[in-house]
Amino acid sequence: MDLQKELFHLKNNSADKLLTRARSKAMTNQLKRLASTGDNAFYAFNGFRQIQEMCLKHNHVPKRVLEIGTGSNLGILTLFLLSTAEKAYGVDIEPLDIRYDEDIYNSLGEYLDATGGHTWYLHAFEYKPIPHLSFPTSMRRVDFKKYVDQIEYFAPCSSDKIPLPDNSLDLFYSTATMEHLPKTKETIQEMKRLLIDGGLAVHQIDMSYHRSHPNPLEMLKHSEEDWLKITNQYGSGVGVDDIWQGKFRGEIFCNRLRTSDFVDLFRESGFEILEITPTATFDPKHIQVNQLDKKFATKTLEDLSVTMVRIVARCRK
Repeated sequence: MDLQKELFHLKNNSADKLLTRARSKAMTNQLKRLASTGDNAFYAFNGFRQIQEMCLKHNHVPKRVLEIGTGSNLGILTLFLLSTAEKAYGVDIEPLDIRYDEDIYNSLGEYLDATGGHTWYLHAFEYKPIPHLSFPTSMRRVDFKKYVDQIEYFAPCSSDKIPLPDNSLDLFYSTATMEHLPKTKETIQEMKRLLIDGGLAVHQIDMSYHRSHPNPLEMLKHSEEDWLKITNQYGSGVGVDDIWQGKFRGEIFCNRLRTSDFVDLFRESGFEILEITPTATFDPKHIQVNQLDKKFATKTLEDLSVTMVRIVARCRK
């Protein structure tokens, strides 16, 4: 389905309202599903929107941005270059299979074009074309490859040893990456080195068990020794593309840190915590602490119940 034509069609279809609403709801649900899957344009747009929202909320206009754990595409960084950023850097432990996926960026352009506020009405002319009429400001005219090529991409590269000079950045962010780092403290210290005074760190952290399971705390039952034995870290041929494509079905390493641990590490490294926002929680009444490894026995139920959190911190030097 051509998404932008369908969106316009919904605005103008004279068919039964209930059918139109049902189709609209189905499309919305589909977009939500796509926005949670990292190998498409909608995920990139959703990630950019959330990080940009945090920057606006905290009066920050990012000019030099870096993403760790870029995953399947560089879409979020590309959108920053299309907005306020002058420089963009991507870091991952495993290189992208394809740096510029034409299908993804074509979809991104069409989606931006179709949902671009006052520009949506231009699609009326696709159904009633006017000779010699063009739309030079349309997002589909953007040369996304040019912006992707501007991104300095380091891979394979460890997040605790990024080849950039001190004070290179004013925004350092990640989405569902911090939970996979074996050297979390060192990575946060690297953030401190790279960010200017007043720079922002914005991180969405997924602390839940990464396999399909009714208990998102299932991985906390293992001892540290057992957990290290049964898991594999990203890198050495295991990348996020392998997960999306179903090539790797093993147990991916998570550091199993909880919100309190991440907050302590940021504060110890000299960051001012601006925001701690749980974005997913597990009902504490269903947490069986006696089944968890002793490493987590001292954690409060409130701390354990948070399975996804957004942390926004300001670098202070």
